[in-house]
Amino acid sequence: MGVEEIQGIKAALANERHRMSALMDSLPDHIWFKDRDSRFVAANRAMLSWTGFKDQLEIIGQTDQNIFTGEHADAALADEQKLLRPVNIFSPLRKRKLGLTDTQPGSQPLKCHGVMRVAT
Repeated sequence: MGVEEIQGIKAALANERHRMSALMDSLPDHIWFKDRDSRFVAANRAMLSWTGFKDQLEIIGQTDQNIFTGEHADAALADEQKLLRPVNIFSPLRKRKLGLTDTQPGSQPLKCHGVMRVAT
């Protein structure tokens, strides 16, 4: 891969990221993404406003324990841990037929994300 091709890919990714951020920020719902350690890696403006942050850089790396009261933070972490458990979407027989192992897609936990609509 040449330098120009890499630069083109980087520009396309930046453009895609910008479009995704614009879409998320246009929605009134609280939208966030977390890594496997339950740290925020992205949030839209509605989520930032609700949590008292002004800039996305302020929330990145934070956990619910850093932001919310103990009871809420503990409940959120417990829910996230349930969601992040590995899920085998294929039966053992189906996995053998497909030649899949436990380290391939379909048996790995996903990153955590959420959308919350505030009822008015």
